[in-house]
Amino acid sequence: MKIIRIIPVFAAATLLSCGGEPIEEETQNPFEELTEVLEDLNDELSEIDGVQEIYTITSGSAGDFNLGEAIPASSDEFDVKEEVAIFESEEGPYEETVYKVSAENEELLQLSPAYNYETGEYMDEIGEINIFSDRFQTAEGIGAGSSLTDFMEAYPDYKIWYTYVSDMFVIETESLAVQFLIDGEGYKGDYPEITGDMIELSKEDFETDTKIVMVRMYKI
Repeated sequence: MKIIRIIPVFAAATLLSCGGEPIEEETQNPFEELTEVLEDLNDELSEIDGVQEIYTITSGSAGDFNLGEAIPASSDEFDVKEEVAIFESEEGPYEETVYKVSAENEELLQLSPAYNYETGEYMDEIGEINIFSDRFQTAEGIGAGSSLTDFMEAYPDYKIWYTYVSDMFVIETESLAVQFLIDGEGYKGDYPEITGDMIELSKEDFETDTKIVMVRMYKI
């Protein structure tokens, strides 16, 4: 848990006696007093339930998980569990190993290993990150669970599109090499006419309360 440290500013003060002569007040060393205050504050915050750290999403990273780096083992902060998942493609279903990252019994994200097209083998490094938890957010506070309206206000250069290849709706910004997947239940337009791999859409095609359900990034 991240502890917010509050640093107060102390001002030196003197007191005047009845005769007008300044006298010094005997006080505790302000730095010792500050240490005691912070220790008490840390103790109190550590007992508060539900206080969770927010991890930052950038191009290619989600907190300490970075594309191209080794797939991590479990740590004191996260549990990492290897599983075989089934995915759908145009050629039909296929199996792929994924690593589910969780904390406090909540699945936060999934890691997929990078694929070496020259050797035809998967590598022991992160090739894709799929985020499901709102504990991971961009610097502007956008992540899974954010609304399209929130995204558009944070990134006025937004672009919305649909791809039939994986049957998903996406909103993205040029400032991040990240895809934000939209809840398809919020789509109210006509089914997109297939004119290419990516069909551009507008905000009017979605209900105003439509949410982002997943954040995706992958190694090119």
